This record gives sequence, C-alpha cells and structure tokens, in this order.
Amino acid sequence: PLVFCLLPNKCKQTYTYVFRAISKKCKNLGLNFSPTNITVDFERAIINVVSEMWTQTNISGCRFHLTQSWYRKIQEIGLSSVYKDESSEIGKWLHNIFGLLFLNPEDVSNCFIDDFMSECPIDERLQKFADYFVETYISEDCIYPPKLWAIASSELTRTTNACESFHAHFKNSFYRHSPSILQWLNVLIEEVQTDVYCKLRSIGEPKT
Repeated sequence: PLVFCLLPNKCKQTYTYVFRAISKKCKNLGLNFSPTNITVDFERAIINVVSEMWTQTNISGCRFHLTQSWYRKIQEIGLSSVYKDESSEIGKWLHNIFGLLFLNPEDVSNCFIDDFMSECPIDERLQKFADYFVETYISEDCIYPPKLWAIASSELTRTTNACESFHAHFKNSFYRHSPSILQWLNVLIEEVQTDVYCKLRSIGEPKT
C-alpha cells in the first residue's frame, strides 16, 4: 500500500476528507491525483464521494464482496440447502444468477426479466430473493446498478482481495484489539516496511 488511512467511520464526510487530503498532498508533490479506475466495496458513501470528486472515474464494485452478499441473502431467506443441492431446480436457478456478473451492464436487466424470471421455479422464498435482487441491483433506482458490478469478461481481478489479505496479515501483527498509535506505527515501520523493502531488493534476483 502507498497510503494508510485510519478512519473513525465509513461516513461520506470522512471519505471526502481523506480523498481531499490525499489530493492536496499529491498536488504539493507535483502529482495529479485523478484515478482512472477505482475498485471499492459496496458502500454507498464511498461510491458517492468518488463519483462526485472524479466524474470521469470508472467505479467498480468488488465482485468477491458482492457474491458474498448474494449468498448471505440466500442463507437469510432459507435457501442455502437447496442452493447446495445439485439436483434442485431452485438451486440451479440461484447458481445461474451469479453468471449475470459476466454480462454487459446494459444487458443485465433484460436477461434477468426475459430469461431468469420466465424460468423461475415457483417458490415464495425464491420470489422474495428475486424482489430483493431487482430492488438492490437491477431497477433504475436501485442502490447498486449493473454498471458497478457487471462486465462482459471472464476477468476476475475486479476485487479488493489484495487489500483484504494485507489487512488480515497486518491485523495479526497485533496482540490487542485496539493498539495505540505508537504500537501501530512500530509494526508498520519495523515489520511491514521491512518486508516491502526486502521484496523490492529481491526483484531480478534468481530464486533459490
């Protein structure tokens, strides 16, 4: 990571402050902080801030977190057992939903309505999931429209997994849930930065 931010919350005001601070620092260094692409978790606050600050920036939602969210909804409604049943028509229908990730954003709505709903097994729980899906991810006024998560490609790099992996490793370096700022900086400087320097110095060297 190039920049570390310790945030007190995930509010719009906080994200705005952070991005403005980074932009100001970059300007002082003679750099232009105007990202072409940004991959974020599905948080409305950060999406709104990015779209307002950089109107031309392409915002992508993390596919890994998206599929996790869909599956949690499947569990919440009580469909996890049929989802795992390979012989279940309901399970097959739910599995196919995840294929919408690989369509062009403008094709998602028609595909869901014309193809999925026309073949949707009759089940009250499944209808509940379909309603949730349309309201949250497909309708014109949905929270997370297809342009945030659908792309006609098999490319799966649109995730924040690298960040999540780093955060998990970094978190395991502490023995307390809420370390002091001095402890935090000590781990960052002595462990993380040292590891980064070692990796940079090893570039081009033969592996043993």
